[in-house]
Amino acid sequence: MHNTNSAADIVATVSLMAIALALSIATIVHRPQSTLNTAFVFQDEGLNLLVADELRTGGVLYRDVAYPYGPIPAYAHTAFTALFGNTPIAYLWFVSLVSSATVGLAYWVIRRAAAAPTAMFVTAAGMLTVVIVPGSLVGGQTTAAYVSIERAMLLVVALLWQPPASRSLKQSLKIGIALGVWQGVRFGGAFVAGASVLVLDAADIVAWRADRVTVTRWVRSLAAIALGFGALEVAWIAIAYAILPAAIARDAIWPSYMLDTYAGWVTPDVRWVQWGGWRLFVAQYLVPCSAGAFGAIGFCRWIRSRNDPDAAAILVPLIFFIVGCASYFRQVHHFRQFMWTLVPASAWELQRRGFTWHAVTAVLWAPAFFTLLRSSLFMGTAPALVSIALPAGGTIAATPPLAARLQFLQRFVESDAQGAAVIYLDSGAGWYSTYRVRRATRHAWFAGFDVIRPYEERSFFDSLDRTAAVIECEKDDRPLTPAGPRLPFPAEVNGALRPRLQLWTEGAGCRIYRIARAESRRSPT
Repeated sequence: MHNTNSAADIVATVSLMAIALALSIATIVHRPQSTLNTAFVFQDEGLNLLVADELRTGGVLYRDVAYPYGPIPAYAHTAFTALFGNTPIAYLWFVSLVSSATVGLAYWVIRRAAAAPTAMFVTAAGMLTVVIVPGSLVGGQTTAAYVSIERAMLLVVALLWQPPASRSLKQSLKIGIALGVWQGVRFGGAFVAGASVLVLDAADIVAWRADRVTVTRWVRSLAAIALGFGALEVAWIAIAYAILPAAIARDAIWPSYMLDTYAGWVTPDVRWVQWGGWRLFVAQYLVPCSAGAFGAIGFCRWIRSRNDPDAAAILVPLIFFIVGCASYFRQVHHFRQFMWTLVPASAWELQRRGFTWHAVTAVLWAPAFFTLLRSSLFMGTAPALVSIALPAGGTIAATPPLAARLQFLQRFVESDAQGAAVIYLDSGAGWYSTYRVRRATRHAWFAGFDVIRPYEERSFFDSLDRTAAVIECEKDDRPLTPAGPRLPFPAEVNGALRPRLQLWTEGAGCRIYRIARAESRRSPT
């Protein structure tokens, strides 16, 4: 690490975190149409509220409410709600605070390879544009609580990395433990990060022409990493089997079925980042792309120079992105979510190039930085919005058509369904939570793929007799079809359910189908 002035670095860290938090708060205030909106009812954000509701009332994650991510984000957010309430604004505060912490971690990772002025420049002009949540136009997704926590885990791994020749077994064990903890955030990322450490280690071994003693030390280090990771993984497995039914525990530990779900909805237009024109590229993608190019140049120069091995820690996020492109990123949002990893490595090259490169970089990054400031600090042009007071607490902003939809659905649940359980297709997890709607199963998320697992098809089918209706509403300008709702369940369940559906009522872009009683109790096999 470059020489540090602890007081100065602490001031820089706190300042950067405060700026990040201020920009996120300003985004919430000035852009309610893109932050404090109906995504908390009809999109991904709402699942976070539903999970917190279930856990706060004594429910068990995965058993009582299905959840596609690890337990750490779910329980961390739930703990936050115990202090500040389970509302959309509290959730945004939670992700904003965690996001600001990642900015501070990023500064310390960059300091491994750069002096304080360069680290400040790269963090402020580069990282802020791609990592703050909400706020960043590239990586500012508020969809899930895990996003910024996973970023923090990668930065922690980068901070823990040491060259193989000097890395102690204790340091290696810490890396393994960090990777093991990561498994509790989101499955899969720890394997990519572990591969990134392995690649960087190997590059260091080759660059420094390590002797047999160093290689032996490295192998022992890798064994210690594996030991730390394995110990945490065994702990996760033991906990899962102790509190969950065996079938659900297996899915929670090794959710490989999630890979199959992508085939159900990831079409070519959402698989890869699409070209959207020069204006979009300059305002959003030029920072990560140019930073990635600088980082790649720096990687090559570091290998050739065989100088300052500790500084290579800054390359861990860059290598993560390269490995992730080949395995971990399954849709465009994953690529955008991790574009920030291209930025830190640019500091290695900038630190060693001088003023001219800093000036050129400032020019390249200025459009994205000022776009961030304009987006966060000034009111955007938005359609007329209606403030909606949610029955469970908190408020959101909605367009008049969506406000009318919420009123229509609320009247139906309270009057026609009389509080009975219903199924909302496809992304209504937040609606269940914010409007206190009953569910008949652990599932509340039917977003275009088979979420009902084979071992629970029978119980899901049986739950239909306790369910009053199936609701389908227009989404993304996709009209409702005359043939009836698009059922995302397994084929056997769809075949048994469709004949039982009878149009009940419609309005506000929604159709509601009554579920008739089954003629027999025979469920699909």
